[in-house]
Amino acid sequence: MNRFVFLIIANLCVINLNAQHISRMHYVCDNKTSSIDFFEPVGAVVLRGQGVLPDQAEIIADGQSNRLSRDEHVVSIDSIWTSNLIVFEPSVNDIEIKGLIEGNTYELISIRLPSADHQGLIRTPSNDCSQPSMILQSEWRAGLPPPDYERIFNNVNNLIIHHSATANTLTDYTALVRSIYTYHTGVNGWSDIGYNYLIAPDGTIFAGRDPGNDMETHQVLGAHFCASNTGTMGICLLGTYMNDSPSDEMLASLIRLISWKSALDSIPPLTTHPHPLHPALPVIAGHRDGCSTLCPGDVVYNNLQAYRNQTQDYLVSCGVFLNIRNDVPNQNSIRLTPNPVIGNEIGISTPATLKSAAVFDMNGRSFSLYFNDECNQLLIPPSLPTGMYILQLSFETEIHWIKFVRQ
Repeated sequence: MNRFVFLIIANLCVINLNAQHISRMHYVCDNKTSSIDFFEPVGAVVLRGQGVLPDQAEIIADGQSNRLSRDEHVVSIDSIWTSNLIVFEPSVNDIEIKGLIEGNTYELISIRLPSADHQGLIRTPSNDCSQPSMILQSEWRAGLPPPDYERIFNNVNNLIIHHSATANTLTDYTALVRSIYTYHTGVNGWSDIGYNYLIAPDGTIFAGRDPGNDMETHQVLGAHFCASNTGTMGICLLGTYMNDSPSDEMLASLIRLISWKSALDSIPPLTTHPHPLHPALPVIAGHRDGCSTLCPGDVVYNNLQAYRNQTQDYLVSCGVFLNIRNDVPNQNSIRLTPNPVIGNEIGISTPATLKSAAVFDMNGRSFSLYFNDECNQLLIPPSLPTGMYILQLSFETEIHWIKFVRQ
């Protein structure tokens, strides 16, 4: 076993806004296990190397194994890869690195940050499509240098979901966001943290990309979607979701956040919008919809359609209707007979298989009805007042909305 002492030497650090919090060392791997001693405790590390990052490579700290994988947000140059961010809780004085290729030279980058606390959040009602409560940049970034760059306004059409690929055992979410910020700015050399928002397993939302004085966080161009960020807003779920499911609190905050943005900018969550990387990119999409990556994890990605439907339902609960249309794309028109409705029956003509139907008034309040799926017929209660209504039609993979009048 080789043992290296990792000193904090100023001239080893690149010059950037977070240089004082970052140290670097190069070492040649001439043994399958290398032990690194730090001069001061560190809270996170990143490894860089050239060629291939072995699948079995890992970092062990305090008996906890952390698998190394490539950070797919970082573009590889001259076959040099950057690993995922490994965060320690609490900070550690030494680590072991196993499974690397003997004879290769590696760069170990350590991050040590002052601690910072934030005040508790006051949660807004769950049926409110206003902006959700969140930890602002000025709070979680306390003691760290702010970014200083010319922001670019971004007209958002697609909401891109990510995961941070960090350990699911971490509980100090403020420290994690601070580490990600320092990693993005000090190691990757980016102008700011890449995501517009980050969401912790306990449901806490962190405002990410700093908009400066002239914009809002949801408007500023980020750095998160396969080097083609125009038209997108990045939301990062803290943790790794290849096999694990996000917590209920995290998902509730995700739905609230994307519902608010959808309502704010009239972005229909069940539709698509063309993007340079995808001709029909879903409005709510995953990182892997733009390029080859495992992000946002299999579990999250496989449930994106459910999140789209939940967002649509959440918007309806707020009285926001963004997907009102009179036809199904690439299918014949849906027809209601009669419309306006004089009696208590509505016939629905559609070539697609209709799963269910519901009626809402223009304030988002629902009304009970009987749906006969054998003949696609609705029976409306006689007590339904006259006026304009929204008929929600649920098909196999999508939901559509049609206006009708009750006379």
